[in-house]
Parts: sequence; C-alpha cells; structure tokens
Amino acid sequence: MPLLDNMRIFTNSKRVRKARESVMEFLLVNHPLDCPICDQGGECDLQDISLTFGSDRGRFYEYNKRSVDNLYSCGPLIKTVMTRCIHCTRCVRFITEISGAFDFGVLGRGNSMEIGTYIEKFVFDELSANIIDLCPVGALTSMPYAFSARPWELSNFESIDIFDSLASSISVGVANNKIMRIIPILDESINEEWITNKARFAFDSLSVQRLNYPKLRFNNKLIVLSWPVAFDLFLLFLSTKPLSLVECIIGHFSDLETVVSLKDFFNGFGCSALYSEDSSFLMTDFRFNFLLNTTIVSFEVASFILLIGTNLRNEAPLLNSRLRKNYISVNKQLSVYSVGLALDYLTFPVKNLGNSITTFKSIFEGTSTVLKNMLFKDFVNLSFLNIKQLGMLLPKIFVGVSLLNRIDSLSIFNSLCFFVQKNFNNKFVDYLNVVSPFLGKISASEIGLSSNYYSTAKKAAFSYVCGVNNLNLDSVANSFIVYQGIFKSNSIVFAKANLVFPTTSFVERTSTYLNIEGKIRSTKKIIIPFKFIFSDWDITKGLSTHKKKFLLHNFSVLKNFFYLNFFKGLIQYRTLFVLEDAFISNRLLTLSGFTNKSVSVWPFFNAIKFYKTQIADNLFINSVINRSINNYYSSDLFSKNSKVMSLCSLKVVSNNFSNQSI
Repeated sequence: MPLLDNMRIFTNSKRVRKARESVMEFLLVNHPLDCPICDQGGECDLQDISLTFGSDRGRFYEYNKRSVDNLYSCGPLIKTVMTRCIHCTRCVRFITEISGAFDFGVLGRGNSMEIGTYIEKFVFDELSANIIDLCPVGALTSMPYAFSARPWELSNFESIDIFDSLASSISVGVANNKIMRIIPILDESINEEWITNKARFAFDSLSVQRLNYPKLRFNNKLIVLSWPVAFDLFLLFLSTKPLSLVECIIGHFSDLETVVSLKDFFNGFGCSALYSEDSSFLMTDFRFNFLLNTTIVSFEVASFILLIGTNLRNEAPLLNSRLRKNYISVNKQLSVYSVGLALDYLTFPVKNLGNSITTFKSIFEGTSTVLKNMLFKDFVNLSFLNIKQLGMLLPKIFVGVSLLNRIDSLSIFNSLCFFVQKNFNNKFVDYLNVVSPFLGKISASEIGLSSNYYSTAKKAAFSYVCGVNNLNLDSVANSFIVYQGIFKSNSIVFAKANLVFPTTSFVERTSTYLNIEGKIRSTKKIIIPFKFIFSDWDITKGLSTHKKKFLLHNFSVLKNFFYLNFFKGLIQYRTLFVLEDAFISNRLLTLSGFTNKSVSVWPFFNAIKFYKTQIADNLFINSVINRSINNYYSSDLFSKNSKVMSLCSLKVVSNNFSNQSI
C-alpha cells in the first residue's frame, strides 16, 4: 500500500488482531501436527505466531488434510517434508536471486500449489543449504542433524569457518562434547547471513578416522608410541640427515601459530627449507601478492571484473554471491570477462576470452580483438583497462590458483603487475586481487613461507609434512616422512609416512588465521579433544623442550649437527627466500618506512626487466590454464573425509566446461 502524508497506521488494533488470527487459522488448515517430531521445534516461527494469534481449537471438519510428496532433489543435505510448507516462497527467492540456480519454483495454483523443481534433478549450488535457515517451518531441515538434538539442548559458541579463505562467522552447536550443527552468524562485512555447504556440513569428518596416538611404521604396520619415545625417534632420525636435505611442508589449514612455531623450530636447527603445500607461486614478499586488496563489500559496486584463472563459484562461493548481488541490482551494469576455462555455469553473464597463455599475452600487449570491439569503441593507448575516460567505477582483476599453481606463475604475475602498473599509475594494489581458496595458505604466506617449488627439484632425506594432502612423491621417494595431521587419510602421503603425530582440529584449540582481506580471525576451543591429542603448537613446543635434553645427552650430535651446519642453513635460507635482488622483504620495507600499499613500491620489482625478458622466455605460450578445483565437494582433506560431502560428490559430474548433476 502506498504511504500518504498524515496517514495513521494501526498495528495492534482489534481488526488487525482478528485479521492475523484468520490468516493463522488459514495457514493451519492443512498443516500437519508434527511438532513433537519436527526438527524445527523450538525455533519454528509458526509455533511462536500460533502461540500469540492462534485459536485454542480448530474448525477443520474435512476427512483428510492436503498432502504433498517430498522432494529428493536436495541430495543428502536438506530433509524435505513438503506437507508442512506454507508457501512463503523464501527458498524459491533465495535459489533464484542469491544462488542464481533457478531450480526451485512454484507449481500449480490453489489447492494444487507446490514448491519444487521443474524436473527431478540435484540442486547443484554451493550455498543451497541456507534455505534451511530461511524456512520458517519444518518443511526444509538439515538432514545430517535430523533427530539428533533439540535447540535448547545445545551450547552455542562463536567461531569461524576455515573451509574457505573468507573465515566466515559461524555458530557451533555442541551437545555432549560433540558438534551437532553449524549455522551462520550475521556479519555484513564478510559473509552477510550465509555460509557455504562445506562450512555447514563438513564438520562430520572430525569424528571419522581420527588419529589418537603417535605411531611408527614398522614392517609396514603402524605401532603405537608414547610421546617421549616419538620425540626421541624424531630427533634421532633428524640428527642423522644432512640439513640440506631436510624440509618441512605445511598444509592448507595450518594457523599462524603452527607456521610460526615450525619455522622457529627448524630455523633453530639451521634448516630453512619450509614450504607451503601444492603451489608454485613464489611472490610472498609483499602482502598485496597474496591478499584481496579490496574489501569484500566493494564487490557489490564494481562495474568491471576480469577473472584470470579463477572460478569463484568453487573457490570462493560467498564472493561469487556478492557479484551475483551486484548483477541483480537496479543498474545491472556489471561486465565480467574471464581468461581460463569457460565459466558457463556462473550465476551472472561471463564473456570468456580464451584459455591459453596466448590470450593472456594478447591482453598484455593490447591486441585482444574481442575486448577492442566489445568493451568500448575508443581503444586508448592499446589499454583496454583505461576505463576512467568512460566515467566507470574502478575495475577489479582477480587472479586464482589455477594460474598461480603453474610453473610459469612468477613470469605471468610479474607481467600482470607491470601491465596494471603501466595503466594505473603505480596504484596496482587497488586493482589487482589474488583469490586463494585456502585459509592456511594466506597464513603461511604472511609468515614468509614460499611454495614447494624448490622441494620438487631435489631429493629430500627428511620430510616433515603438517596437514598435507598432496605431495610430490618423486622428491620424497627415499625420505623419512613425519606426518602430522588429524585424519588417517587415504592419501599417498599418509601411506608413505614413517612417523605419525596426531593433532587437534580447529574446534579443539584456540588458533589465529589471516583471512583473504588481511583481517585477523580466531577460532575457540569448543570441544575437548582426546587426551593423547595435542595441538600443532604444543607438539612443536614439546619437540623444542625435548631437543635441549636430547642435545645434552648427545655431545657428538650437538657438535657435528648443530654448530657446524648452522651457518650452512643460513646460506640456504638466503638462497631459497631471496629470489631476486630486486625483491625487498616485509621487514626491510617496515624498517625503511614503506607500507604494504605504498604507491612507490613498484620500482623494487624492476618491472620492465621482468616484462621484457620473462614473458618471452619463461611463458608456456601454447599451454592452457587447467582448473584447480574440479569438484567443490571433494577439494581438500576435510571434505574428502566427510561422509556428507562424499555423498554430494557422487552426484556431481565434472568436465572441462560445466558441473552438471546426475
């Protein structure tokens, strides 16, 4: 109803109350009396409203109430009892507007009206489970949580989601020292009121295949050890290996405390070969090389997006929802271009420019004919990103792991930095953004860990892997592998491990992470772990304490191992981390008075030399950009160990162009 001047609105008069009672009676005509067995009980809006406006008796005299078949298109995530549906269409609006999947709709009219899918198919969307929170009744509930607990039985704790790089705010419901469910917390600056399906359901992996004791592989069998004996064996085998062949590889879910403690521990021995898992990207000297240099909220106002080697729907679904929100806004002026595999299943129109490095090179040189003809008519100075003359908002360039995992990633990224610097007056930190799907990768880059590029080029004799899922087996073929992790993983890394250390998960310890925006985010100790499981920080602290006793009782080890090889380790440290004389570390920049977002930082990169030499010599011109994540529901160690995520993974068919459901 349109509002008029001096209009008086009554919200609690007798007529309004009578109208609400009539609507409530109408809603309950066909609604089943499932409250005693409904999982929505205690949180049901219909219960609360009926308590206030409902009648103490019904006037329904028909023989049978209306019944509707349940949906089987939500897979193992959402339990549907569609007879309880009151046709509020919240789920339809979310799937259509926020997710952009267009799989839900309203069928029929009158008494035959139903909510469902037009055809029987699996709803493939990374945010689809948010309709559980939106449903005001028990029509859509969590299937893994079904009949497990009541809301008033749960103790709720605030924490963060570590399954993507945004570190979304979540509420963890715990009963009897067990996680029962995870729901989102409203945070407008990060995740709004949504979380991903992985954040909501992948926690069931924490109760499956857990490592509970330190173990040693003997005669191809794992035998249980005590912690002191495990520490002795660790230091004994480490002391027999040359420092130049000792390495430590840290996984994608490690927190800042873990990275710092392991770095200090191995540096104390004189070893500096610390790497981050599964990447060839080396430029971690500046924070803008591995962070999102714009705010997440600014996604809603951007007008030009260039995606290079990234698939936001799989790598950062909540960032993708921000762009979807931008696209369905009033102006609808969002222009999105991509370089890489065709993204024809994103939730907004994307123009794909190509998949080869040749396309990438044509953008640098200003010879991209597609952009020349389609973006705007005046192709000024061979720079398609010279958008300021058109009065448009700032462009955003997003670089993904599909590009950074390549062997020639250093040359590509340097050329991209030079290109942006050339066209935007050195302010490339305002335009260039790196999208990492893993939270621990950002924490490792912040401490200064490089990738495991060097570890693949040599044969290691002692490998300490912390939460690692993928490892180059050629480099550790004859290595003594120490595996530190949460699960009895089915990966080849765990199968090759000689010594195993169990660790706690993110809900069993207090830890600190750095999210994709550079914000400090913390988890809390919510549940009590098994008494023989310690955090990564405690294990490293125990190894450091044990090292002193070990060295005091082994004077030959103290002399030959520690002192003589200490300076050799320093030389190795400089070799690995000082990649170019032009690179300046974060510490030197701080001492020199520079900031991470200083516009005068670029001369340190010697951009012209990189552009003229490396783009011609070190790029694989005819190669393509492969997709880094083929299946969202099976992309990391936690999701591969989760029963719910495995069931979802079985319903997804992945190919080079789209993800479709069976």
